[in-house]
Amino acid sequence: MQRFILTFVSVLSIAFQFNLSVWAQKDSTSEDEKSTLSLETGYASNTNTFGNVSSYVNQPSFTSSITYKHKTGASLSFSPIFVGNSDSTNSKFTSEYDFGVGYSLTIWKILTFTPAYTHYLFNRNSTSLKSGFNNAAQLTTGLSIKWWAVSVAGVYGWGQTSGFSLGPSTNATIQFNNTFGKDNNLTFQPTVGLTLNKNELKNLNDKKKTKGLEELVKLYPSMTASDFLNSTDPAIVAWREAHPALLSSISNKLQKKQGKSNGKKQTNSILLSDLLPSSKTKFGLTSINLSLPVSCNISNFSLNASIQYNKPNNKTDPSEFYVSVGIGYSFGL
Repeated sequence: MQRFILTFVSVLSIAFQFNLSVWAQKDSTSEDEKSTLSLETGYASNTNTFGNVSSYVNQPSFTSSITYKHKTGASLSFSPIFVGNSDSTNSKFTSEYDFGVGYSLTIWKILTFTPAYTHYLFNRNSTSLKSGFNNAAQLTTGLSIKWWAVSVAGVYGWGQTSGFSLGPSTNATIQFNNTFGKDNNLTFQPTVGLTLNKNELKNLNDKKKTKGLEELVKLYPSMTASDFLNSTDPAIVAWREAHPALLSSISNKLQKKQGKSNGKKQTNSILLSDLLPSSKTKFGLTSINLSLPVSCNISNFSLNASIQYNKPNNKTDPSEFYVSVGIGYSFGL
């Protein structure tokens, strides 16, 4: 049986990571429609991958992209991405290259259908969440009525893991025209998105990060993670020295949880067994994602910023606030 994953997060996150968007068209057969070329670059203080962020460290990312959209609705994109703290030691940058193709069809000026395919290439030592698969086929359907929009994205991904996913999102658009003079607008787009899946990408990533942990838990079933890190027992010291990657993962996860809690009491009670990868197999709600993207368009330039909040639907991972900023330029061909 195929396993399942889900992707759908905020509008800005999808634009930066998939570089595939739902393009608004006056009419799919309009003679005024032009082909466009868009260039974008951006930074995010943490990396949200299909509704999930790393449980171990923040992973800031730098993204650039070039997207060609033909007036018929067909599009091609290429995006190099550099993700921090995404190697086996949770300390170095790794690279990712996304190649995308898609098509956008608008019906009655309010319904949009966007099938797309993306191929991913990663460094061999990458342990980013997305490195769990190399391909993704996506279908996004959207409905826009004046200032309100709702969309649903279905994705099938395959690689080291595979599966089908489904995710809804809704947003409101608040736009102010000619805010800083002529030919510009300022747009706010508060967005709510849900992630529903079997958490397979995250579980696969946890297995990579905690390789050897199951053996350790068998040896010390009642030991806390904090005691393991601080023990002077020669056997445990030797075990730590023999498993530097696992040691780094355990240490980073505790530090991240401590940073999100009110003190050390919560993290000191975490058992090593609590850090084992989840055995969740039931399809359900994985996380809630809130975002407030703000964009300013001045002629062909666009400036973008977003505050995002990710609330995992589990007791082990903390909620996350992070920001992203970007600049883009597009022109007709």
